[in-house]
Amino acid sequence: MPAPDRDTTLFDRFLQTAACHADRVALGSPTRQLTYRELAAEATRVAAALHRYTPATGAARVAIAGLRSIEGIVAMLGALGAGAVVMPIEGALPTSQAESWVRRARPDVFIETGEPAAAGRELMQAYRVPGIALGELLAAGRDDGTASDRTKHRYASERPALAVWSTGVDGRPGASLWSHRNVLRLFDATERTFEFGPDDIWLMCDAGGTAQAIWQVFGALLYGGQLVMPAAADTDAAGLASRIASHRVTVWNPSTTAFRAVCGHLAHATADERAAVHLSFVLLAGERPEAALLRQWYDTMGDDTVLVQLYGMAEAGGHVAIHALGDTDARADRADLMGEPVADLRLQLLDDSQAPVPPGAIGELHIAGAGLAHGYDAEPARTAAAFVPDRQGGERLLRTGDLARMDGSGRLVRLGRADRLLRIRGLRVLLDDVEAGLRRCGGVHDAAVLRRAGTRDGDEELDAWIVPNGDVLSLMRLRSELSAIVPRHALPQRYFEVPALVADARGNVDAAELRATGRLLADDRPLNDPASEDERSMLDVWSTVLEVPGLGVSDDFFAAGGDSMLAVKLVLALGTAGWQVTVQDLLQAGSVRNLLDGLPQPSTSDGHAAPPSATAIAPVAACRYASDLQNLLIDRYARHAAQYNGVYHIQQAYTLVDATGSVDLALLRRCYEAEFAASASCRTYFERTCDGYRRLGDIGPRVEIAERDIAGLDPRAQQDLLERYMQDDLLRPFDMTSAVQPLTRLALFRLSPSRARLVKTTHHAIDDGWGQVQFVTRVLDAYERGTPSSRAHDDDPFDDYVAHQRRLRDDPAAMRFWNAYPLASSCLVGADRAPPARIEQLVRPLSNDIVTRVHAHARRMKVQPKAVCLAAVLQALGECLDRRDVTVGMVVNGRLAQLRDALTTTGLYWNLQPCTWQDAATALQSVGRVHELLARQDAYTLYPLSRIFNARAPGMEFRFTFNYTNYTNYGNAPAAAAPARLSTEDWSGLDNFHYPINIGLHCDEDPTQHNLRAAFDPRDALAGSLPALLARAEILLARLHEPAQEALAAA
Repeated sequence: MPAPDRDTTLFDRFLQTAACHADRVALGSPTRQLTYRELAAEATRVAAALHRYTPATGAARVAIAGLRSIEGIVAMLGALGAGAVVMPIEGALPTSQAESWVRRARPDVFIETGEPAAAGRELMQAYRVPGIALGELLAAGRDDGTASDRTKHRYASERPALAVWSTGVDGRPGASLWSHRNVLRLFDATERTFEFGPDDIWLMCDAGGTAQAIWQVFGALLYGGQLVMPAAADTDAAGLASRIASHRVTVWNPSTTAFRAVCGHLAHATADERAAVHLSFVLLAGERPEAALLRQWYDTMGDDTVLVQLYGMAEAGGHVAIHALGDTDARADRADLMGEPVADLRLQLLDDSQAPVPPGAIGELHIAGAGLAHGYDAEPARTAAAFVPDRQGGERLLRTGDLARMDGSGRLVRLGRADRLLRIRGLRVLLDDVEAGLRRCGGVHDAAVLRRAGTRDGDEELDAWIVPNGDVLSLMRLRSELSAIVPRHALPQRYFEVPALVADARGNVDAAELRATGRLLADDRPLNDPASEDERSMLDVWSTVLEVPGLGVSDDFFAAGGDSMLAVKLVLALGTAGWQVTVQDLLQAGSVRNLLDGLPQPSTSDGHAAPPSATAIAPVAACRYASDLQNLLIDRYARHAAQYNGVYHIQQAYTLVDATGSVDLALLRRCYEAEFAASASCRTYFERTCDGYRRLGDIGPRVEIAERDIAGLDPRAQQDLLERYMQDDLLRPFDMTSAVQPLTRLALFRLSPSRARLVKTTHHAIDDGWGQVQFVTRVLDAYERGTPSSRAHDDDPFDDYVAHQRRLRDDPAAMRFWNAYPLASSCLVGADRAPPARIEQLVRPLSNDIVTRVHAHARRMKVQPKAVCLAAVLQALGECLDRRDVTVGMVVNGRLAQLRDALTTTGLYWNLQPCTWQDAATALQSVGRVHELLARQDAYTLYPLSRIFNARAPGMEFRFTFNYTNYTNYGNAPAAAAPARLSTEDWSGLDNFHYPINIGLHCDEDPTQHNLRAAFDPRDALAGSLPALLARAEILLARLHEPAQEALAAA
């Protein structure tokens, strides 16, 4: 291509190229060829003839149809040579948009290029646009004799030249106005990347009015290459592959849909047919090709062809970013990397207020630079909405409507357009991912997924359109196979069979054609009534727990009054009934029918579906071993007893108020003694073995109870005495291997006749916070009744819990998951470091208003409140550390549905697992992705922490831990124990770890004591920043109501 000249025009540059390559073939079609000399001569004659149509007020507007023909290219070049604005009128364009555009823009003349222009001719006649045949223009230019002189015009390269069709950044088809400079600068800016030349042969693929078509035409004609015009057979994969081979095409710029079709054809072609393909470049436009498609290409054709993913749009002058695909992309489906921006463009990620988003956060992609189009043709209001001034620098910015983020390596990752990226039940769904999953299912040749307005609270639903590979499609099989590939919330609601995915004029799947040809795959179950015994049985459980009569199998859990606490109760009830599900399963499914559809369907020997009881977890043999976390706690405690006193202790205190006028300490003590005697965890001690600690029991309760009357002291003296007692008691050690020494201490202080203060301290290996709450609830219930509990010793389900963990320890899938799990090394510390001399506490109360917002936001997004709170804490921690990747040890619940009395028993039913966040973003933007992260880890929650560190980071442990608590009425008397007679107040609790920094967040929806807290080693370098960290997390939670944030979170 001749040296760049900023003042030249597109037609001038073409003429310069034509002069250099006069005798080379420029255009080829099934019926004729034109050399550069011939093409330049014909275009010049057309340009000379068109001058008579140029209005005195400016450039002529020339409408042309049939641009995918030699005649159409001649007409377009001639119009450009006359200084006109080319308006492509393609028959495949949406009729209503084309008519609207013609009515606004009013072409001055219409060039009829032949039979393909018939549709355009009717449109021009309707708006009385004068038409002239291309042959007449050629004759007029030839007869004039001065054609050459008439094209020696001088007009600015910034003058409008082309109206280029696209889907529009706002989702509405429209025409963007390009200048001559818009086209020329694209090739100048990408010349070093592609190095196109006269030996290249391009295949015309797209409708003539699109950005891709302009790229294909001038990618050949500005470099002396050849442009091969399409034939009727090119719509067929075999015909297209044959044309690529027979014309020795070197540059092919297809849609991903066309590439997939040709790739599939070549995979089954003969070796000779494959050897006839000589492609140098495949420049893919549109959706990102999945890894399996790339592997198929490389396996079939080798790696001689350079595969490139192009990202762009007409409003930005064509291509915006270029990503060279390779072996890494073919090994596994990766994030949609956008690649490097074109040299004269700048890409920015901005929020709704046009402020830059932090690394890792989702923002809308904005483009600045030389490529931006003049705007939408004859649509000033739409132009003003899409092309906005940069508030930072004043230049124009294009709002693309595409969402993206920057990954940890500083690379831009495209997340898709608003109509390809959506949220269902609070979780992000990429339609491209669902389509790729469908293509992996048996019987599926190709697939498209479209969104559809749903029936529940504005939630959108998905329709899948399937092209079979010859097999009979089975709806049950599709759902089953797809559920193993994509998350349950991303499963389509309806499935249709179609003969083919037809592309529209812009290379996108034609939705109207799908709806016209699709056949719904039948699901003969009634919409909302139980259609099987399983649905009827599960619906009974749901109705009982939710207390909603007339509940249907398609009714939404949250719409029926469900919340995070009811989700736990429902999961446990389902476990008792024989269904093994998790809270994550329940929240993502949303209804009885969806939940059952996602569960495995065991069969009986006669081939029929087994009843629900067949899925129940069989009882396990008692193993009497300590859990992995108990081993860690006790072993560390034994080695550092002097220093670790208090670090592994749980201490709870509350004041009991008896409205009758007198607290009966004797009755209260008997109620506690009865509960201690019934509790299995209080009858336990430990024995060290070669395989860790064993749990021994069936002895009397190991409890020390003391009473003291301090009613005669003034309130200040009472407070001082209680604080000293609690501090001293917290530091008193426990002997974990003694069968006679206490593992729990209880002190009852009478403050006045009607008030008493209770302080309970135990070792964390014995119980967890939830168990403590259940314990106190039962004690106060008994006190209210006036009679200590007479129930026998509790069964101890802890053996089942440990057995489950040991099975998971040997599970290959769990081992693979955690062995590949990322750990941020900056968030780990040596396990053998000097232990802390003391642990300090910070507590920051949360207002009821903030807690209400947290729970309302969680219900709106259909996620657990824990995900909302964790997102805020992770962002605050990342900001404090100034890091994009953060790892915390997250406390996870181990009270599994299949355990007997899981919610009511005492014991250490929790585990620590790594939670690594590598995608720092604003708290609201992160909630859905944090929820997804928790869902992915859910199946391996109880995997032994020691195994993870031994395999991944020997000798290391967490620097940070996070504990989210949400106990109904925790911090106040349980509802059942708080009628008129009793109330509790002034709850305090310490739940310490040996880890340097433990961040806790208590967030009950009922009005109680909500707080953010930190228990920490004051020697840690971050200790001084913890007040600011907690304050920042509170601010992030408080912003849940802000409209701008809400809008972005819903994007």
